[in-house]
Amino acid sequence: AVVSTQSTGERTGWTVKSSAIWPRFGFTAPAPLAGPGPDSPNLSPKDIGLGLERRNNAYGLPTASIRYVSHNWETVEEGKGKGGPLRLRVYVDVSPEGVKYLEQHNFFMKTLVYAVRLKPCPRNRH
Repeated sequence: AVVSTQSTGERTGWTVKSSAIWPRFGFTAPAPLAGPGPDSPNLSPKDIGLGLERRNNAYGLPTASIRYVSHNWETVEEGKGKGGPLRLRVYVDVSPEGVKYLEQHNFFMKTLVYAVRLKPCPRNRH
């Protein structure tokens, strides 16, 4: 994910450097937002990522500093040999300015229902 200054230019309070590769983070989406599985009528993973940014802009997160990358549904194991409910993992790229915001907030970000912790993940996984 390469960002050029021609496509983004100046943003409020910061500049994206040419060819900057943004770090990738993952988080488990809150169940009330994601729903019980991929066919649920709840918010899409992309909307959850967008909502994460918009919700935290009021607390100092720079505008346009989070980009949705991908998602997957994981089975939560319950007991030995049993498959449990599904949970949604969302992967986003975060600008260097966004990472500074995350560091100041212990990598927690607010959602509509409760805070989630963003954890660094390798770029080649998702």
